Amino acid sequence: MVVNSIIEKTQKEYNELKKTFIQFIEKYGKEGISWNDARTLFKACIKFDRLLEAKKIDLLRFKGAPFYERAIKKLNEILELTHGPTRSYSHIIEITKRIANYMFKTEKIKIYDRNLDELITDLRKRILRDLPLQLDEFYEDLKLLAQIPIYFPEDRLELQSDLVVLDFKTVAEYLSDADACLLDEKPRIKDCLTNCRLALEEMVYRICSLLGVKTSRKFSIDLTNLRKNNPDILDEGLKRLIQGVYGFLSDRGAHVYSEEEKETSIEDAKIGLTQTYNSISVLLDRYKRRIQKR
Repeated sequence: MVVNSIIEKTQKEYNELKKTFIQFIEKYGKEGISWNDARTLFKACIKFDRLLEAKKIDLLRFKGAPFYERAIKKLNEILELTHGPTRSYSHIIEITKRIANYMFKTEKIKIYDRNLDELITDLRKRILRDLPLQLDEFYEDLKLLAQIPIYFPEDRLELQSDLVVLDFKTVAEYLSDADACLLDEKPRIKDCLTNCRLALEEMVYRICSLLGVKTSRKFSIDLTNLRKNNPDILDEGLKRLIQGVYGFLSDRGAHVYSEEEKETSIEDAKIGLTQTYNSISVLLDRYKRRIQKR
């Protein structure tokens, strides 16, 4: 899993950075730090910063998922913490220029410069105090992303077939219509998003009906009732994710309750279609597990 790999690699590298930092704290305490050790410490921070930049690129495959923007926002907040050492490193270079005449003794010289002390104190707060909590929040957002698989186009016909077999024929028809809207010579973007919304609505209503959950044909109410009575099929995380998808579809599609006409793009349609397939796929898999236990 991409998400698990990101979490494991990031935490492993953070543990190494933390270990390095604590070693220097124990070695110097409140005293000055040698140039070589200061350079080693800041380089370790910069290495971790570059790792996070790479993980940001890895997360692009989730673009369009309801929790993607939140995860990226949190990652950017973390990068603000780790970018500090990158800027501070250049300050250390400036400090060493003032002791250039003694550079041949750098292994022995300790730098007591007040500016460097302030940089190290700031770094200590960033790495040891602020970063762990930020990383924990980031990991939780990633776990929400992991609940919804990336659903590739070649798998869509298989899902539609499964839906028909399991008595969700209307859902399959809406999805097929949504696909067709994007295959037209002039893609019908709003129609695509509207069919996605109808497919998601019908999926929830039909599952409720098959499981004996009373329905009102009002999406938010029925989704809440499904969550309340069947947590194995719809837990709180998935419920929030589906609400996010539904909100996106209602906001961008030709929804009768829309307050204003919003401009939509082919990218909007692709995002909406992909996340609709993802949401329905997860619901169907959980429903299948339920009926297999009977």
